[in-house]
Amino acid sequence: ANTGLTYTGSAQDLIKAGSMVYNIGTLYYAVTTENTAPTDNLSKTGDSAYTTFIPAATDAGTYYIWYRVKGDKNHKDTEPVSPGSVSIAGKGVVVKADNKEKTEGEADPELTASAEGLLGEDKVEYTLSREPGEEAGTYTITPSGDREQGNYLISFKPGTFTIKESTPDHDPVPTEDGKTSEPLKVPLAESGDNYAAPLDNFAPTGSSSGNIKKLLLDFSKVAGSQIDPSGLKMTAIYGTKLTTKEKLKDRDSVKTTGGIKAKVDKKTLTATITCKKDGSAAFTMEDGSTYTVSFTVEKPKAQKASKTVTKGSAPVTKTVTELFGTTIDSGELTIVKEKTSGEASVSGNTLIIDPKEKDSIKLQYKYLNKKYKMTIKVK
Repeated sequence: ANTGLTYTGSAQDLIKAGSMVYNIGTLYYAVTTENTAPTDNLSKTGDSAYTTFIPAATDAGTYYIWYRVKGDKNHKDTEPVSPGSVSIAGKGVVVKADNKEKTEGEADPELTASAEGLLGEDKVEYTLSREPGEEAGTYTITPSGDREQGNYLISFKPGTFTIKESTPDHDPVPTEDGKTSEPLKVPLAESGDNYAAPLDNFAPTGSSSGNIKKLLLDFSKVAGSQIDPSGLKMTAIYGTKLTTKEKLKDRDSVKTTGGIKAKVDKKTLTATITCKKDGSAAFTMEDGSTYTVSFTVEKPKAQKASKTVTKGSAPVTKTVTELFGTTIDSGELTIVKEKTSGEASVSGNTLIIDPKEKDSIKLQYKYLNKKYKMTIKVK
């Protein structure tokens, strides 16, 4: 038997030619994919499984070889005899995920891969998925599929998905002046369409638009005012990014603590602050003025205590803070779907429930480009 055979796309001899110790007739061969000998009568011609040709096969698999002798006029035909099996191994193919990249906020590009080792127009099947995440960084692209596919043995190699940090484009952001809870709009341009300033409570109105990763930090309202530039406060959603409108004194003119990270653009000398955990950032601007901002970072999520309301109780009101655990309440609270129509309503950003009947209320709180969802059950 021949050994070490691997799929090539062409027929390969499975054995070497046999011989007989005694010349008692003609040697015939047969090949099967099951360990069962063909029962063909050797006296037949044209349709017999047994031939005088050396057994050959093309596809990967295990083959069983059979010998028979068609006796001459002095000898009878022999019964089938098998020396064993011969295997053709699948050809190795490597499916490698192609590396991909995008910038934060963009849609993912299509994931692709290359298959090395295929013959002709042959194809193999696989799926591609990437590690979840939308923050700047690297993620794994994973190809997967069956190890054995026809004539091929597949191995898989991952790729890298890179998300590049976005360059803020300063979306409109209305803000507060650090003294009052009423929103204060600070125009940045002649059109009056863009607004930004340090915040006492990061709660912009009109939050149905904008992106938390593309906000502008403007200290112009603080300069020359009664606001203490060393005691500015801001409450921000996890992942918020803010870029200073004014230039820094130099590349070393921003210092951060805690979960606040800063990156300085070498060309523009502006600093982009990323909010991951509570902390602070101190800035020294081009004109020598200094500002320190303390950040409180929140991760809004559905609050367990607000997911159930007792049927038949008095009307219940729930604020955005009670529903999603955030003090940032200037987004848009809406009822997405209600099983029993009319039991729930929204006034401002407060949910009102009159729990007369069993109900299921699906809510959405949208803040800038972030959406948070929860379902409340009336039982």
